Amino acid sequence: MDSNLNKDRNGSERATDIETTYTFEIDEDNLFQDLRNKMKSDIWQIFPSSCASLAGIPFGLMLGWPSPTYPTLLQPDSELPISLDQSALIAGFLMLGVSLGTLFSSRQIASCSKYGIILGNTLIVVGWALMSQSKNVYWLLGSRIVLGTGYGYALVQIKTYIKEMTEEELSDALVKVLACYTLTGFTAAYVIGPFVDFYLFSVIALIVSVFILFIAIFLPSTPKELIRSKRISDAKRLIAFLKPSLDPQIEAVKITESIDSHDSTNTLMDIYSNNTLKYNFLKFTLLVFCQQYSGIPPTLVYTQAMPFYF
Repeated sequence: MDSNLNKDRNGSERATDIETTYTFEIDEDNLFQDLRNKMKSDIWQIFPSSCASLAGIPFGLMLGWPSPTYPTLLQPDSELPISLDQSALIAGFLMLGVSLGTLFSSRQIASCSKYGIILGNTLIVVGWALMSQSKNVYWLLGSRIVLGTGYGYALVQIKTYIKEMTEEELSDALVKVLACYTLTGFTAAYVIGPFVDFYLFSVIALIVSVFILFIAIFLPSTPKELIRSKRISDAKRLIAFLKPSLDPQIEAVKITESIDSHDSTNTLMDIYSNNTLKYNFLKFTLLVFCQQYSGIPPTLVYTQAMPFYF
C-alpha cells in the first residue's frame, strides 16, 4: 500500500511541474488603423460642430459692447450722443431680440439646421452693419434687436446640428461649451473696446461676423439632410463614419421615420390651448422681465455710467 501511495504522490508532483505558455498575437496594423479611424471620426464630428458654434463670438462682442462704448456715447459732445435712460433701453433690446428669435427657433429652413445657422449668422451680420452705420439711437436699437433675434434663432439650430453630427456623449459635451464662444466675444469686447472708437469697433465686429457667416455656408451636410435629399447611400456612409457604434441601416430608418412623421412643433396658438405650455410661457415671460429690469443688463449699464454722474 505504501508503494502505491508513493507512486501516486510522484505522479501528482510530476503533473504539477508541467507549465503552460499562452501566446497572444496582436495585429498592430489593425490596431493603429482603428485608432486613426477613431481620430478621424472625432475630428470630423468636433470641427464642423465648433465652426457652427462660432456664432456666439459676434453675439458676445455685442453683449460686451456697452461697457467700452457707453462712457464715450454718454458724453454730450460724442459723435452719437445718448442719454442715461436710453442706454438702459439699448442694453435691454439685445436680450429681447434673443427672446424673440427663440420663439421661432423650432422652425427650420428646408427642415435643415445648417440653413438655420446661416440665417442666424446673416441676421448677426445685418445687426453689426446697422451698428457701423448708426446715425441715432434708433439705429442702435434696431442693431441690437436684429442681432439678438439672429442669435436666438441660430442657437437652437446650432444645438440641433451638433446632435445630428455627433455621438450622444460628445454632443452633450459640445453643447455645454457653447457659452464659451459667447464668453470669448464678451472678453474680446473688453480687451479691444477701450482702444478703438465706436465705429471702428463695429467694423471689426462686422468683419468677424462676415467671416463666420462665410464658414457657416460651407458646413457639411448632416445625415438627416442627406436622407431628405434622397442620398440614402451617402447618409449611411456618413453615419458609419461619424457614429461607428450605431448600425447605419437602423439609424437611417429612424431618421427617415422622424422625417416622415412630421413631428408637430409648438406654435403660439398651442400655448394658449395647452395649460402646461401656457404655464411655462408665463414663467419664461416673468424670467425675461426680471432679467431685463433687475439682472445683468441694467447692472452693467448703470455701474459704467456712475462715475460720470456721481
